[in-house]
Amino acid sequence: MSGLWTAADQAELDLLVHALAFDYSEHRKRCPACRPEPCPVLEAWREHRALCRACAGDAPLTFGGPCERKPAFIAHGDSCARCKPCPHLQTAIREVGEWREARILLSRAQALRAIQDEAAG
Repeated sequence: MSGLWTAADQAELDLLVHALAFDYSEHRKRCPACRPEPCPVLEAWREHRALCRACAGDAPLTFGGPCERKPAFIAHGDSCARCKPCPHLQTAIREVGEWREARILLSRAQALRAIQDEAAG
């Protein structure tokens, strides 16, 4: 951050990050995408891939192309809330990041305006 970032700016950012972290812990209790337990389909896929040389990507000329389970697993990921990032969490993180960038610009503008006004006055 630039030298124009103030202690007040940092305190506001600290407050936003604290709120984001606290709200996430509350959100996680109710959100199917944020639950700590892994998706059972994903766990089954990982077990399968560990044993299936074709799905692991080993030597297609020896083991053949991917088995029939791979397209089904890929299709599963398109609709599974647990296998995709939580859209609510992504939005909250993006908003904190956008606030930070806007605050950097505003603090810089305010400091430059104060310098300009001091020089003119």
